[in-house]
Amino acid sequence: MAPKTFYDYEMGNIVEENATNPAQTKEVQAKIGLIYGSDYGYASDSNIANNWTTNISSYSSIQNKSNWLYMGLGEWTITRYSKNTNMAYYISDTGTFSNNNISYSLGIRPSFYISAKTQITSGNGTKEEPYRLSIAK
Repeated sequence: MAPKTFYDYEMGNIVEENATNPAQTKEVQAKIGLIYGSDYGYASDSNIANNWTTNISSYSSIQNKSNWLYMGLGEWTITRYSKNTNMAYYISDTGTFSNNNISYSLGIRPSFYISAKTQITSGNGTKEEPYRLSIAK
């Protein structure tokens, strides 16, 4: 399968695309998944030394509590534990990053990825006034 085909399957496809002016595309249908383990690592406070090169499993409680993705809830990531097909990585309610059997009951947090060129054009993120996004040229 070609790389573009893989990308389309992973990221979804554009509906009602305006080929003349892509910035006016109406809707993007994309797949929703769980956060990656690396997302949790990169979301940690960059002011704490060696955060991005330290094993996530050995982060201190200070690093975990300063992580903007930490919610105080146990939740699965999409990152599979490569040594055992029945295991995956999770974030514990205390913020530690570890692996466990996938039959273990934890929460999930849907996530999706947007382009770095995406800008908020209006709204405040509430149900009444959701964010409206556009892609910068």
